[in-house]
Amino acid sequence: MAEDQTPLAIFRTPYTLEDALSPSTPPTMIPNGPLSLSSSSSSSSSSSSSLFYKTDDHPFNKRGFKYKPCRPNPLFPKLLYSTSDLPPYNARISYFDRSQGTIVNQKMDTVTTTEGWRSVRSTVPIAEGKWYFEFEIIKGIDRELPDNRCHVRLGIARREASLEAPIGYDAYGYGLRDVKGQKIHLSRPVNFCHDEKNDDQSLVTGDVIGMLVELPSLTIQRDIVHQQILHKTPGEPTDATSYYDNNETGSLSNANSKKRKKRKLDDERHQITKLDDGHQQQITRDQIPIRYKNQLYYEQFEYIPTAPFEHLLNPVTVFGERAIRDSKPFRPATLPGSKLTVFKNGTSMGVAFHDLYAFLPPSSKLSKAQSRDKQYKDDGKLGYFPMMSVFKGGEVKLNPGPHWNGVNQDLKRRLENGDIKGYYQRYHEIISEDIVFDIIDEVECELFEEKVR
Repeated sequence: MAEDQTPLAIFRTPYTLEDALSPSTPPTMIPNGPLSLSSSSSSSSSSSSSLFYKTDDHPFNKRGFKYKPCRPNPLFPKLLYSTSDLPPYNARISYFDRSQGTIVNQKMDTVTTTEGWRSVRSTVPIAEGKWYFEFEIIKGIDRELPDNRCHVRLGIARREASLEAPIGYDAYGYGLRDVKGQKIHLSRPVNFCHDEKNDDQSLVTGDVIGMLVELPSLTIQRDIVHQQILHKTPGEPTDATSYYDNNETGSLSNANSKKRKKRKLDDERHQITKLDDGHQQQITRDQIPIRYKNQLYYEQFEYIPTAPFEHLLNPVTVFGERAIRDSKPFRPATLPGSKLTVFKNGTSMGVAFHDLYAFLPPSSKLSKAQSRDKQYKDDGKLGYFPMMSVFKGGEVKLNPGPHWNGVNQDLKRRLENGDIKGYYQRYHEIISEDIVFDIIDEVECELFEEKVR
């Protein structure tokens, strides 16, 4: 729990009339001034005229907890509160889900930093279907300034992806580097953008990068969850037996080390064995209203990186002073038919990534602060989020639509006929989902209280 927080629901403290009548107000924007770095000050084309701001009067998602705004709701006599949102009311950069080293503009659609790599995520996840959005590089590589140190990375990431590292650093994100236009995942850059007329396909200041995310239906994804439960694994179901058998013994010579590793693997499998298919299809939102610096928020458990996925980046197990390489690499479950297609200034660069990693539990796991029987639950906010990473003055803008700057005719036609949805539409869907889940939670609370009387 963040500092200066007061849990309200624990004591069932009624909200004040002022709470109920006052409108939702965004965090205070503390001016940081126009970003000015000496390496780019000589070029008007790469200097930003935007004002950037810090925000520090709200909690940030960290230490296994995440936050969202809530409001007093007189229509909910049991829960007293319901989910809310803060302006601007659209798909944008999150106030809470970003590195504290980033600074943003008032519209919450542009980010930069004066520090090393720092990242931000957007507010709404993409869980299924076809969705399109754009990034505009406001300040990045500038061929007229060879000493320019500004850099950006763009892509999509899950909730577990680190905000203190660039996208593509770990197993939870898929990104594009500005240098040479390379795609990057698990910190491994691979050449991607190819053009016979131009060897240098770097993403530079002024480029508009469109991304089309395609994910299978949640019905198909839940079939994968069913197979994972049957095979008692957070990874690829068909690989479960081989993975566990090899890593329970492996190359460890110390008997105690073998026992510790086997105990960890057995404990993980035991947790997954206890999962129920029916319950896995339900949304479980454990949230408590808190007051932080005189504003109301819901506090929830956050999804955290797990050992199998961390081993994809560094496949070793450390025992004391020894680092033992995994005998059998972990294979995550993947989403069939999923892919990330990239467009550069309206021209398709092709499919950057396909068969993206599954994200529904048991592929994701909540913080250890959550009770063990609820760590593999879906809170309704899982999926892939647009994510932006900036370095030393790099500056990126997120464009969720509906006004696009880099679509070709084919993409425009598919957006118009509804084959592909603009990311801005996902915001309206998530608001509707929150309203429905709030009503369900209130009804469940009423039924529970009647049952225990």
